[in-house]
This record gives sequence, C-alpha cells and structure tokens, in this order.
Amino acid sequence: MANWFATGTVSGALVLLSVVCALGLAIGSIPVRGVKFGVAGVLFAGMLFGAVGAHVEDTTVAFLRDFGMTLFVYALGLQVGPGFFASLRRGGLRLNLLASGALIFGAFFAVLLIGVFRVERTAAAGLYVAGFTSTPGLVAAQQRFRGGEGASTPVDLSPQRRRGIELAGLIYAMGYPFGCVAPIFVIMLIRTLFRVNVEDERKALEAQSRRGVSRLAAVSLDMTNMELDGAAIGDIAPLRESGFVVGKVLRGERLDVAKADTRLQLGDVLLVVGPEERLNRARTIFGPESSRDLRGLAGAVQTDRLLVTRRKVLGRQLSQLAFPRRFGVTITRVQRSGIDLAPSAVLSLSFGDTVVVTGPPDGLKQVAEEVGNSTRTLDHPQLVPVFIGIALGVLLGMVSIRLPGLSDGIKLGVAVGPLVAAILLSRLGRLGPLIWFMPNSANFLLREFGLSIFLACIGLSAGKPFCQTFGSGQGLVWIGLAALVATVPMFVVAALARGVLKMNFVTLCGLISGTMTNSPALAYANDLTKSDDASVVYATVYPVSMVMPVLMAQLLALWCA
Repeated sequence: MANWFATGTVSGALVLLSVVCALGLAIGSIPVRGVKFGVAGVLFAGMLFGAVGAHVEDTTVAFLRDFGMTLFVYALGLQVGPGFFASLRRGGLRLNLLASGALIFGAFFAVLLIGVFRVERTAAAGLYVAGFTSTPGLVAAQQRFRGGEGASTPVDLSPQRRRGIELAGLIYAMGYPFGCVAPIFVIMLIRTLFRVNVEDERKALEAQSRRGVSRLAAVSLDMTNMELDGAAIGDIAPLRESGFVVGKVLRGERLDVAKADTRLQLGDVLLVVGPEERLNRARTIFGPESSRDLRGLAGAVQTDRLLVTRRKVLGRQLSQLAFPRRFGVTITRVQRSGIDLAPSAVLSLSFGDTVVVTGPPDGLKQVAEEVGNSTRTLDHPQLVPVFIGIALGVLLGMVSIRLPGLSDGIKLGVAVGPLVAAILLSRLGRLGPLIWFMPNSANFLLREFGLSIFLACIGLSAGKPFCQTFGSGQGLVWIGLAALVATVPMFVVAALARGVLKMNFVTLCGLISGTMTNSPALAYANDLTKSDDASVVYATVYPVSMVMPVLMAQLLALWCA
C-alpha cells in the first residue's frame, strides 16, 4: 500500500489524505481519561502512515497543506472576528489582558528553557505551540519558517528553516497530550494552594452578578398624574430618561398596544416595563400600582429571541430603529458570537446577531418582520464574499512589511493574511450587497475540513523524523519542556489573578481554560463549579487566545530563523 501511495499520482494523494483524515478523526473521537484529541487525531494518523513510508509528492503536498491552512484560518477569523473587538470592552478588558499576559509570558518562557537546558533554538516555536496546543500557532510558525510566501518547498530553504519546520510539527505532536491536561492540573493546583471553597465562590459570583445586572420587571399602574393627561407617550421625557417602556394601555375594558403617539388619560391602567430597581420612579411619574394587574392578561407582555437577517437594518444604530417608540418593544440584550452586548443607543446591528426583546405580542411580531428573523436566510452561506475574502487575505499575506533590522521585511503569508482579513471583514460586516457572515455549521465544516487537510500533510511529512527523534531519547526532552511551557506560565498568571487581584475561582477557571482554548478543561470547570459562568469568561477571552499565539509563534519562528 505504501508503494502505491508513493506513485505521486493525484488520485493516490486524494485517497491517502482521505484515509488519513477519516482514521484520524475516528481516533480523535475516542476519549482517553475523559479527554478527546478531536481533529488533532489526524496529525497522529498522518504520522503513522508517514512512518511506514506513505507520502505525497512534494509540490502536491505543499499546495494541499497551504490550501487547507488558508481555509482553516479564514473560517477561524470569521468565527472570532465579531467577538474579538466586543470582548475587549468593559470587564472583558482585564480578562483579555491577563490571557494575553499568559500567552506572551509563555513565549518568553520557551526562550528561557532553550537557554537553561541548552537545546537548539529552532525548537522554541514548537515548544510554544505544543504547550498551548495552538494549531493556528503551529500553522503560523511553519509558514514563518518558509518565509511567509505560501507553498515554499523544503529544497528552497536553509537547513535551519527546514529544521524549524520539522521540529514544530514533531514537538507539537509529542507535547499535545500534556497540553490538553495542563489546564485541568493548573485548576486543581490553584484550588489546593489557595484552599478554595468552590460553593462559596459560586455563591459570591452569583451575588455579584445580581448586583451588576438590571433585571427587567413589569408593573401595572393607575394613571393619576394630571400633568400627563392628554400627553403622548413619546413626549414624556422622564419616561425615556428612566429607561421605561409602556407596553399596554387599558382604557375602560379595552386593552391596546401602547405606541409613541398614544395619548394618556386619567384613569388609564398602564403596563410599564423597565429596570426593577427603578420601578418606584415609574410610580412617581404615573401613579400608584393598580388593582387591575395587566400582567395576568394573556399575551400582555412577552420575551422573544430574534435573529437579525434583513439587510435593511444592518449597520443601523438602536436609537435609529427606535423600537420602544414605534412598537413598544425594548431590547434587553444583543448577543454576537457568544458575547453579550449592552443594548446602548449607539450599538449597530450586524448580520447574525440575536436580539432579546420584551414587549407586547403585536410589537414583537412587527420587530421580527423588521429584523428578518429568518433561520433559512441565516443558514444560507454567502459564497461570493467567502471567495473575495480569501483572495483579499492571500493578497494581504503577500505584502512585505518592513521592520527595523530586517532588510527583507516579513510577510503575513497564508497563515495570517486570511486570518487578519477575515477579522477585519467580519468587523465591517457588510459592504454593499456583500455580507461577511458564515453560518456556524458552514464555518465549522470549512474550518475542520481545512484543518484536517493541513494536519494530514504535516503528519505525513513528520512521520519518519518522529520515529527517529523519539527512538533517540531526544523526544522525552521535548515532551518534558513542552509540559513545562503548558503549565508554568498559566499557573503564574492564575496565581497572580487569585492572590493579588482576588479573582473569583469560577471566573479564574474560565480564564484558564479560555486562555488555553481547552474545551475539556472548560467541561471540567463547569462540572466542578456547578455553574455556567466559567463558559462566559471562556467565550470572552477565546478570540484573543486564538489570535495571540499566531503572533507569538511567528515572532519565535523569526527569532529561531
């Protein structure tokens, strides 16, 4: 079989890559002590085939490797792009600074280990991406060793660069299992050293969250304020300033939806929705609480989640849409790429946003029609922007960036150019008829497909060198050093966050698993804390934790080369 795969035919290459990917994904789905390697199993399967002599012709494997890499990083950029900027706001800034600190410290720590243990400096990038289990970092490091110019073949490179490419893949494969369990070990170590009572930490975080969030409540009030008799709801300044919305008006036995031009009369019963802690202010504006509770009437006020899929509202600010004035509906939350955004007046809607709205059924129906709320539109991939975005990303990667001390400058290459382009385009959201949005299912398929091809090519190339390195005993050294990179930087930052900044343990668990982009660690944290709050922190730092290793791995590769 190995000889048949070595014929250099396109058919043979496709069959080999398909078999490697299928076997690797099957291996990755097998849990080992509760940890699954996922798509990384393709790397191990490729190394297995490479060790027995199967290979693909150099030019073909170079093209497939970089093609898979381009698909992966572009889809990744579209995934993390919207949340990348949103996660830096408010409380997320401190969390992202801590995550960035751990990732930057990890790069310096890898360099320190190189000096202390006197191993070849070309291993620094490999130690870093292995310790942080960063596949995008591996992509970027190997591309940097190739000069960032795309599908460069080993024969064009210096021996040091070829060694860097080889070691990055080898050490990544050897250290990956330890990188997967390191965040769990750090969580356990922090809990033991600081004698954490998990139940107390969870209750403290819940109490803090309740203090920081304005809950919406509804109350029925009798309109007894003579000054407002005959006033239009939209003209009542104290109502707007306090953040209240009048949802329904009961006049006699007739119940109507409140609108901006609805004029109030003495004796009306109003259903007012607003922040719970400010309801006394609503009583001051209108009058006392009514004996006729409009909340008990069927459909008086409801909450719904609507998808933004209509081009007409894209890029428009919430103040321009004026849902409270036009439909009596208030937006309580906007979710974008897993990040909750405060519904401020200047917030603009993007394709794929989820808006959480509260108001009367008629008003909710009108808002749904205006924003689209079409799952069919959301699930339909926009292919033209995909190809345009990839082309722009590859062109961006070809631009030479001049830096002090580097006569030739550096190029982002196909490892980073499409990633940067996707992040920026997803931030832009829309340009004319082009919408840079990809449904989650399509994004996952494109991302995993590209990554599988890339890892299969890397594994096939690294199979024989892996056996030689591991057999010589040097492999144990790489494993030990990668384990240190996976543990020490994250532990130092976590201990600082807990000991000095007094960070809540539940939040800290999310920070640790998010910084390492480690879903098994997140699952462990959720099970340990009996809370989903760690998942919120994980989502907050995830975009930065995906992008930062790409930059640091490139700098390490540049230092090595």
